[in-house]
Amino acid sequence: MLKNRTLIVLVVVLVALGVISLLQSISHDRSTSRSHTSSVLTGSFTTDDMQKITIGYGADAAVVVLDRRPDGWVVRSGYDHRANPDRVENLLTNLSDLQGEFRSDAPDVLVDYGFTDTTTVTITGYTTDGDEPTFAVEIGKRPERSQGNFIKTPNSSAVYLTTKSILGAVGLYGGPKAPENKFFYDLDAHRCDRLEVDAITMQDGDSIITLEREVQTPEPAADDTTGIVTEADRNVYEWKITEPETRMALKTRGDGVLGAVSTIRAVDIADPAVDLATYGLAEPQKRATIRLQDGTERTFLFGAKREAEGDRQAGYYFQVAGEPTVWIVNEYLLNNLFKSYEDLLPEEEG
Repeated sequence: MLKNRTLIVLVVVLVALGVISLLQSISHDRSTSRSHTSSVLTGSFTTDDMQKITIGYGADAAVVVLDRRPDGWVVRSGYDHRANPDRVENLLTNLSDLQGEFRSDAPDVLVDYGFTDTTTVTITGYTTDGDEPTFAVEIGKRPERSQGNFIKTPNSSAVYLTTKSILGAVGLYGGPKAPENKFFYDLDAHRCDRLEVDAITMQDGDSIITLEREVQTPEPAADDTTGIVTEADRNVYEWKITEPETRMALKTRGDGVLGAVSTIRAVDIADPAVDLATYGLAEPQKRATIRLQDGTERTFLFGAKREAEGDRQAGYYFQVAGEPTVWIVNEYLLNNLFKSYEDLLPEEEG
C-alpha cells in the first residue's frame, strides 16, 4: 500500500514538473521566437535629406564619419576625401523603412545575437549638424543558415532579423568588425573620353616615348562638288610614335596604353598632409601626360611602391599634377602604361 502511495506521489510530482517545464518552454518561445514582422526604423532616408552618418564599432561610435558638403558627400574620417555617392545612397536605401522578424526581447540572450560592448556595429544618421540623431540602429552577427543580420535599436532589448545585408552595405561581408573608411571612398582617380585623347607621352627616367593619334579624314566622293570638308571620324585612327623617332605603332598596343590613361581607378588613398617626398612624388621618375582634343593637358605622377601590410593592399603612390589627393594604384596600371619603344612596334618590326 505504501509503495502504491509513493508511486502515486512520484507520478504527481513528475507530471507537475512536466507541466512547469512545458509552461516555461512556451513562455520562452513566446518571448524569443514570436514570428511577426515589425518596423525597426521608420521613414525614407535619402542623401539629399541627411547631413551626417556615423558608423561605430563597440565603444567607438564614430569609426567612419560621412558628411554632406555643398559639393557632395565626403568621408570626414578619411581626410575629407570625396565619398562614393552610390555607396552612401545604397546604405540609406537599405536602412529606409527597415523591418525585421522578431527574435527576442530578453536582455540575457543579447550576446547570443552578437550584441556586446565590443562587437556591435552602430549606424546613426543626422539630418542636421546637431547632436540629436534622426535614426540609430545596432547590428549584431549574421544568423547561421540564413540571410540578413540581427538588428535592434539602442537602449532596447528587442532583437529582430532583417533579410537585408546591413553589414554588407558598410563593407563588412564576413560579419561584425571595425568598418573602414576605404569602403566609402570614391576611388576614380581619373576618367576621360578615350576618343578625346590626341597624344600620350610616357617618361620613365631618361626614356621618353610619345604616341599620337592619327585620325583618318574621309575622302570626298568623286561627284561631290560642294567643297564641304567631311568631318573626320575619330573612331577610325592609327597610332604613330613621334618620339624618340617617328614610326607607326601597333594599334592594339597603343590602345592598351590609351585604356590605361583614360580610366585610372585607385585601390586606396594616402594622407595628403604628409611630405610628398615620403611618397616618392616630390621628384617622380615616372610620369605620363595626355593631350586632349581641345589642347588641354593632364599629367600623372607615379611615386614609390607601398608594400602590403595586413589588409592594406600593395600599390604605387600616384597623383594627378595640380591636385592634392595622393592615390594608391595597382602595379598593373604601370605595366600597361609604361611600354618600351620596341613593345609598341608591330611584331615584325619589334
